[in-house]
Amino acid sequence: MTAWYNITEAETDPGAPPKSELWKAWWKNPIAITEGAVGAPYMQGLWHPFDSQEIGDGNDGSYWDAATDGAVVSVETPSFQDGYEYAIELDAVGLSDGSSIRAEFFQETSSTYTSPSNIAAGLTLPDVVSGLFALDLPRIAKFSLDLNTIIPMRDQNGARGGVSTPIALGSLSKISRVRISPNLGTLNEGRLRLLRRREYLSGVPS
Repeated sequence: MTAWYNITEAETDPGAPPKSELWKAWWKNPIAITEGAVGAPYMQGLWHPFDSQEIGDGNDGSYWDAATDGAVVSVETPSFQDGYEYAIELDAVGLSDGSSIRAEFFQETSSTYTSPSNIAAGLTLPDVVSGLFALDLPRIAKFSLDLNTIIPMRDQNGARGGVSTPIALGSLSKISRVRISPNLGTLNEGRLRLLRRREYLSGVPS
């Protein structure tokens, strides 16, 4: 894999001495970006952790982890920005009670959540669920929201369903965040991760 080279301001200042490392960086850094080299910036049009700018910077998109945050009745994603699509990963998420994991979508126009929609159902304790789903252009105002399954929701016993789409919205609205919860009890195992990728329809990120 091609290594990423950090070009400093001093190396490109007027009068800076030319050197072969700089010429090689201009040649090889684009290759390092496409190969995903450590230290290189993410290709923004591909899925990447929402809180990470460079590959290997230690940020993995986790916004709730039972090991460090404890059990919760529900958990919200960070707020969404214009210019991005978002995806949520359930990584071995378990429940203290109940049989389903639900998602609610915050409507910016009315400042209210949609009714809960199951994203995994038919669970039997101590099942844990993993999967990944994406929101289709949540920062464009619309009357309904479509979701795309990237990795189907599964537990130890196989498939556990997915979200029925489209999700009806009460009015023409953007989606600002998502709330994940069980139908009973708490989320008490695993973690949730938020990923995003650049799109050029809803505006420029703030």
